[in-house]
Amino acid sequence: SVYPAETLRRLYWFALIALLFTRVQDLSSVETLRRFCFVCLINGSILSYFAVFQHFTSEPQQIYWQYPALGAAFGPFVNRNHFAFYVNICFGLSLGLVGSRLMGRVKSFRIEDLIEGLKDSLSLWMISVLVFMLGAVILCSSRGGMISLVGGTLITAAFIAATGSFQQSWKWFLLAAGIFAVAAGVQTWLGFDFVNSRYAMHNDNRTALWMPLLGLIPEYPLTGSGLGTLAYMEPFTRTSSSQMDTYLENAHNEYLQLVLEVGIPGLLCGVALLVMLFGKIARRVRSSRHNAWLYVGALFGLCTITLHSFVEFFGYSIPAITILVAVLFGHIAGLGRIKKEAVGGQPILGRAFALLMIPLAFVTVSEAKRYDMADRCWRL
Repeated sequence: SVYPAETLRRLYWFALIALLFTRVQDLSSVETLRRFCFVCLINGSILSYFAVFQHFTSEPQQIYWQYPALGAAFGPFVNRNHFAFYVNICFGLSLGLVGSRLMGRVKSFRIEDLIEGLKDSLSLWMISVLVFMLGAVILCSSRGGMISLVGGTLITAAFIAATGSFQQSWKWFLLAAGIFAVAAGVQTWLGFDFVNSRYAMHNDNRTALWMPLLGLIPEYPLTGSGLGTLAYMEPFTRTSSSQMDTYLENAHNEYLQLVLEVGIPGLLCGVALLVMLFGKIARRVRSSRHNAWLYVGALFGLCTITLHSFVEFFGYSIPAITILVAVLFGHIAGLGRIKKEAVGGQPILGRAFALLMIPLAFVTVSEAKRYDMADRCWRL
């Protein structure tokens, strides 16, 4: 690493996330996935309601009506892209939960059976929450978030149609079109002119940012420059004095940042993890009948993560997103595993990881306190 101290701090955080991932993987089951989807439904709905209310009642670029944000804040996030990334995952998992509940009540796609199934008040509330989350993602004006949402829908629907996982799979496309039609109505109600003007902007070209950074790859092709070092390496790519006052914290591309900081082998390991997760959840969607919708929701969330990561970086900059992604990955990786039980009935590895998380949590809290003190000094 060109900056060992910074890389070591990042490794502390990744060690904690790795332990969280393995712990969730060890405990993963259909029921834990269902509970996780329900938590994401509640969390996503609260975030969306809060974000929309704050958007129309607060001054621009403010969080909680009083704290100024340097970027385009939306909801409790300092950047609208963070909100879209988080809520897209919640939307996909919530969609799986709603589909699982409705398929347990609706016997067929006939109109009378659909009306009978929608008499359930909880199902109606869940559907309304899905529509509102979708409208909030559109309103936040994150182009990467919208592209990943549409792309995730199309990839998931295409996969189901290609594999024939559900009978009459064409109705998935009809469902997707219906959800986006309702969301378009919500967008018109919430503020069509603002959203349309935002999507028409082209002043933040990602390609112009990425091209100079590609020249850093040959410098450290095997090991990278080290975690957390991009901000210190990027100035070497500048060719104009007009860029002296800018500070680039990340590459706005998860895969590019990965190859720059941990090298080509690190990128290959990350891609291999995604391929493994896609393969595992795809097999579950094809083979399962009773819980297929839950797995479809997880597949949808995995697609939005993969697509949005092409235009944004969230690896260790936003803990809320990192933890949510780690828990989702852990659930997918743990599906179908044969768990080894200890004498007392608890997973053997689970006990060890639970003990290891105690000192790592202490280290994380200590690092957070140190960062807070540094931020206070910087503001002075």
